[in-house]
Amino acid sequence: MLSLLFRDTGLNRLRCAVNQVFRLFQAKTCDLFNDLDNTNLSLTAANEIGFSAVTAEEPEDFAITVAATDGLATLTLTLETEDEALTAIMTGMGLTEPFELSDPTEAQIAGLDLIEFPYGEDVVEATEVEIPLNKLFATLVAAFPAGAEFSIVIDATDANELEADTATLAIALVDDTPYVTITGIGDEPVAITAADAEIPAIEIAAVTSIETLVVEITSENEAFTAALAVAGITGAIDLANPGALGEALTGLGLPNGADVKGKQELSIDISNFVPMMFALIAEDPAATLDAAFKITVTDPEEHSADKTLTLNLSHPAEEGGEGEEE
Repeated sequence: MLSLLFRDTGLNRLRCAVNQVFRLFQAKTCDLFNDLDNTNLSLTAANEIGFSAVTAEEPEDFAITVAATDGLATLTLTLETEDEALTAIMTGMGLTEPFELSDPTEAQIAGLDLIEFPYGEDVVEATEVEIPLNKLFATLVAAFPAGAEFSIVIDATDANELEADTATLAIALVDDTPYVTITGIGDEPVAITAADAEIPAIEIAAVTSIETLVVEITSENEAFTAALAVAGITGAIDLANPGALGEALTGLGLPNGADVKGKQELSIDISNFVPMMFALIAEDPAATLDAAFKITVTDPEEHSADKTLTLNLSHPAEEGGEGEEE
């Protein structure tokens, strides 16, 4: 019996997904050939792995396993793509033509060593061969543009010349890099009951740099929006390009201008808004004030992220209030 499968954790279907920290490989289509007359050729679910092109963290295993009860005779892989950049890389590695792991050419051996594919005596007559794919992905990722596709075509025969039908795994690169991240903002509104309450800082990070950082403050409280308007803060304000608002923003404790534009990491503390907001409801113990701070960050390549921090201000409940029994 000759069988071919993708190593997995026991799942029975092909998810075709390879995750990494800064990019996402995702197989869009998988042509599977099962229940063959003379062979058992199957592809099962691939592990999701983590790989970072930036930190060069080692990914978890993602591999093809070929098994032959009587030993392998030939094992041929073909990498196919219509993307010119990817073709150039494969050409440099000597892997543009079908390559027999069982008997590679001298020109192909260097490329196979680079991506750590087994070949030669590690394949011929072996009853099981594992072909790791993570080094191949790592090699291709730097010049593999989002949307490009390539296929791995696999052919094998055993010592009895039993031949497995061709299996093709088509893989596409989806650029899911978190170029810009915003943390410190939860999904729920933040309840504030004291004018001196501290709000956790909003942390912003950009892989390249911050190009724009837009803050848009909205509230149904007319007194609050009027107070902001007096300071010149109306609509969306770009902290990276504040113009004449720089001094007012600094007075509110917001970084702006050169302290924002071009930075890769930044903290924003909006705690200075809280005393102003409480002053507007100070005379009415039952009054409340809600305000939303929408943060939108963009890098020079126009990758962006946005989150909204909502504050719900109210006076603290009085001890011994209505409905409390003595």
